[in-house]
Amino acid sequence: MWADALPYLNHRELRKEVGLTTYPACNEEGSLFVTLLCAMGTEQNDKVNCTTGESVSSTSSHAVSVTIPLLEATANLFNKHCDRYHGKTLVLGIASKLDRGHRATSRLHTMSRNATQPMANKVDIPKVEAVQHVKRMRGGAQAHLLQCSDGHFYVVKFRNNPQHLRVLANEMLATMLAECVGLPVPTIAIVEVGQRLIQDTPALRLQLDHLTIRCESGAHFGARYVVSPLEGEVFDHLATAMVGRLRNPETFAGMLAMDKWTCNTDGRQATFWRRSREKKYNITFIDQGCCFNAGDWTFPDCPLQGVYAENEVYKNVCSWDSFQPWLSRIEGMPDSTVWCAAGIIPPEWYGSDWGALQDLVQSLLDRRGRVRDLIKSFGMSQQQPFPNWTFRAA
Repeated sequence: MWADALPYLNHRELRKEVGLTTYPACNEEGSLFVTLLCAMGTEQNDKVNCTTGESVSSTSSHAVSVTIPLLEATANLFNKHCDRYHGKTLVLGIASKLDRGHRATSRLHTMSRNATQPMANKVDIPKVEAVQHVKRMRGGAQAHLLQCSDGHFYVVKFRNNPQHLRVLANEMLATMLAECVGLPVPTIAIVEVGQRLIQDTPALRLQLDHLTIRCESGAHFGARYVVSPLEGEVFDHLATAMVGRLRNPETFAGMLAMDKWTCNTDGRQATFWRRSREKKYNITFIDQGCCFNAGDWTFPDCPLQGVYAENEVYKNVCSWDSFQPWLSRIEGMPDSTVWCAAGIIPPEWYGSDWGALQDLVQSLLDRRGRVRDLIKSFGMSQQQPFPNWTFRAA
């Protein structure tokens, strides 16, 4: 597992950064392996054997204490060489240890620095605090619109939403990947909702089958509202006759490719918005919660899933060129970019199930080469969404 990483990590540099005054005797590869293992599979103040990596008692002559500085130093060192290593486990492991994923954000994002997509320039997922409730939103996850400490409004999905805990992880991962290929999606944030705000706001409730419960306090997923209610207008549906007033209608084809890649089992959702005095509407693609088959994290592909309800938005699709540059960016996305995005997700948003997240990312990587076939299946369906494209001649 570590074979690709170890040759590029310098033993003396590691000792200096980790700050160990003594280091039990063992070969260089063993020392590095165990230090990386500390960042992977142990908790703060655990003791590990520097030769085998097994847990040992604090009195062992081969024991090294696993501390937060040790984990951070290991992450710093790894960061210097991450462009040469595309391993998955280390990325997820360090993310899970450093402040539940948040302090590792900037380090993990550097793994995508060789990509030419927008995500390579985005360093941090902002963390904001909710200060005021505005209204409850429509939809199965029963999100709420909250004004936050940065002055922006966010559509917030709570961990105890009626759909599934993993909906939050899906939103973050799919939105980051969509941004990475250049599609218009909301700015996302980790929104901290305090217990006091929940207690003082009767509307912050979730309706289950026969029960109303309070929204949980803590860190939740937030998608920034596309435009402030004071600065413009937002619609979640646009009449067919208004399609000609869209500023970026070609992005529907790109989002179709993304939804097929991520197996969005819901219909494609979009908002149409403009600022005051603007004539044309912008499109922003929202609600990625049902990507990866919502809470199941499986890929039951179906031609009519993940598509927009109105064929009109696909009328200008006439060849594979209509899906560019987004399709090529999906097909050529580096493994490290996907692993990096996954490593940023707060572990509490998927129950700290590292194995399931690794399986999900591996499935995504394996599916990059299938996106064209999935698009073609939709194109040849009874819905006939591409009237200007004959597949047999393509």
